[in-house]
Amino acid sequence: MSILTATDLTKTYPGEERPALQDVSLRIEAGEFVAIVGPSGSGKSTLLHMLGGVDRPTTGHVALYDTDLGGLNETQLAIFRRRQVGLIYQFYNLMPTLTVGENITLPAELDGKHIPDSELTEMLAALGLTAKAHALPSQLSGGQQQRVAIGRALINQPAIVLADEPTGNLDQRNSQEIMDLLHYANIKQGQTVIVITHDPQIAAQAQRVLTIEDGRLTEAQS
Repeated sequence: MSILTATDLTKTYPGEERPALQDVSLRIEAGEFVAIVGPSGSGKSTLLHMLGGVDRPTTGHVALYDTDLGGLNETQLAIFRRRQVGLIYQFYNLMPTLTVGENITLPAELDGKHIPDSELTEMLAALGLTAKAHALPSQLSGGQQQRVAIGRALINQPAIVLADEPTGNLDQRNSQEIMDLLHYANIKQGQTVIVITHDPQIAAQAQRVLTIEDGRLTEAQS
């Protein structure tokens, strides 16, 4: 069953003649682990932002399940993203004054949910951060901060997880730990995962690889 469908996506930013995306269409099945690869400036991050409802296409449509994201106003879109989409970025965007546990549960609390202590404890254990539950981001390594960002993205149990270069600032060992966590979300939690990467070793761990060049999807291989 398809979870995410993009149809004829084009994105042109003001002041730029060449579109960042040009007529991109794709279909992602529920439970897939997909990598999107391409050179710097090819449109990878722009595409991810369109798929996650972070930005709107100039033309075209994105649908998650039966919801056309273009039909939602900004408030509706923000709520939909918080509940259905887990976003992970290369730069962790953690709240510096909140502890590890507080950063992880923040999206749920913004949605009016209370995360039981047992659920947070389980998440911290899966992230390998049990001993860091009360630490601040400044007291963590880069790999640990990225794990917190992943926990924050997963805590609401979103239907789809979108990760934009999640290993870009990490060494090989930490990169593999992050990929192991994303595979955990995909296999154990049943979440659909899309990873943007320039690293062929990271892409090789996906079930399917999509290649984008100059804003166009040029290759889709199983």
